This record gives sequence, C-alpha cells and structure tokens, in this order.
Amino acid sequence: MQEFDTANFSIDRQGLLAALNNCLNSHSAISKLTVLALIDLKNFAQVNQRYGYANGDKVLAELQKRLATIPKKPIYCCRVDGDKFALIISPLLNIQLIPLVAKKIIDQLSGLFVIDDQPILLEGSIGFSASSAGINAEEILQEAEAAAKQAQANQQQYHISEASAIENAQHQIALKQQVIQGLSENSFQLYYQPQISLNDNQPRGAESLIRWLDNNQYKIKPE
Repeated sequence: MQEFDTANFSIDRQGLLAALNNCLNSHSAISKLTVLALIDLKNFAQVNQRYGYANGDKVLAELQKRLATIPKKPIYCCRVDGDKFALIISPLLNIQLIPLVAKKIIDQLSGLFVIDDQPILLEGSIGFSASSAGINAEEILQEAEAAAKQAQANQQQYHISEASAIENAQHQIALKQQVIQGLSENSFQLYYQPQISLNDNQPRGAESLIRWLDNNQYKIKPE
C-alpha cells in the first residue's frame, strides 16, 4: 500500500469501490470474507475551528497512516468524506474477528495527535460490513455507513451490520463443512513445540499444536 501524506491526501470513494470489487472477485468463496470498516469522526469541525483547516488536514493524514498499518496485508485505506475513513480487511477468516479489528482501530484513533505541541484527542464511531453472496461494493459501503450511524445512535464504539451477522451464520456452516472435509482428508497435523527452562536451557515439556494444511500443503493461518 502507498504511503499516505498531505501531498496525496484526498477523498477517493471511487478508488475504494474499485478496491472492494477487486477483493470480492478475488475472494468470492464464502470462506474468504472481505470486511469494510467505516470510521466516522465525531466533532472534528471543532479541531478545524480551533487549529485551522491546514492543521486539521495534518491530523487526518496522520490518522490515515495509522489506520493503514492495521491489516497485516494492507489492501486500501482512504477518506470517503470530509471526516470519514474506510479501511478494507481482506481476507478475514471469520466475522468473529471483527471485535479484534475494532480494538486495533480504536487504539489508533485514541492515540494522541499533536498540533503545535498541543495534544488532540479524537473520537469516532465505526461501522462494519462484510461480503456475502450477491453483494456488490457499493452495497458493502452503504451497509458500513449505516452501521457507523447505528453505532453513534447507540453510543457504541462500533456496530456490525445485520446483514453481516447473517453472513456470519452462513460462514460458520461453511467453515464446519470445511473442517469435516479436512478431517476426512487428513489435512490436520500434530506438532510438538518444546518448552525450555530459562534456568538451565533444558527441555521441561512440550506444547501440542494442530496445523491445518490446504490442498497445496500450505498452512492455514489461525486468523
């Protein structure tokens, strides 16, 4: 992903939709979720009024940089409105990991921003939506925007769209079927990881681990 700074800091809704469509085409299977997080900042106009629009843009640009570091493999992060940001996470193993993603976003959002040696604290509501059969990029974005509004109305830090909750149930069924198939194909392997004593560097036991291999014998990551 590109580095973000004030030089190329702009609203890019169309770029976001193009990136979303690319993810949907690449991860069409139900086991490969594409998740969109929509971050809607609260009362950011007060920052602009107090410190000026130029300094406000510096804060937004810094926030965009921080958000872009959250996924292990960044896909796309951009402004979609004056003080709204969108972040794509794809693929995500299951929707139950969204609270973990939400915490990472909240941690980046709540970190101090500094203007002229003055600390700035930001707040925002986060809406999440996830891919499902037949959904397109525009619909995912609309669901995320609606979820962010719902989070704000409920005075929550984040909200997951109801459509995504239905998708989660479907995903869990598909995942269970994949596990059953993996068991029948001996795709799970047992490993032992030694536990070494720090006192004398001698083994004192072992931790057992199960690895899940796909059809190409690549390890499926826990997340």
